[in-house]
Amino acid sequence: MKWYYWVPICWISVNVFVVALPLVGRLLVARQAARKSTRSIMAGSSVVGDN
Repeated sequence: MKWYYWVPICWISVNVFVVALPLVGRLLVARQAARKSTRSIMAGSSVVGDN
């Protein structure tokens, strides 16, 4: 492959990376929030069960 074939490939990959980065960040934040909510729900249910 000639060198100028790599220019659009690199440009597209950079664009995909820039677009995917906030999506992955949102997924990670959503997972952490889900973990926290499930933990709080489990803690609340365990407290209710103990009472």
